[in-house]
Amino acid sequence: YPGRFYPDWDPVEGVSWKLDYGVHTNIPIIGGAVDFFIDRFMPGRYIRNMGGFEDHMRELAPGIWMGQVYTLPFMLSWDLAIGNPTPFMINVGVPFLLFQSCP
Repeated sequence: YPGRFYPDWDPVEGVSWKLDYGVHTNIPIIGGAVDFFIDRFMPGRYIRNMGGFEDHMRELAPGIWMGQVYTLPFMLSWDLAIGNPTPFMINVGVPFLLFQSCP
């Protein structure tokens, strides 16, 4: 899924960007519940549904971004293991770097 990104503020790290892979069905009234069900309880095969994950990124220097992957609360993993059954967001332990290049 292409995902949505938006700025966020953390009292420890300051300004960062969040990349949300969640499904957005835009169904009136029950859309939020449907989106939650699809993201948390219908994991895609071969990690196609990344709705249970969220990336947090911040800029270290111009053109260099560092991020971490988090799993959202009450999420099953793609192989139907336990995933994250807690009501808390958990750091998956996958840090990454992004480099921006000029055309």
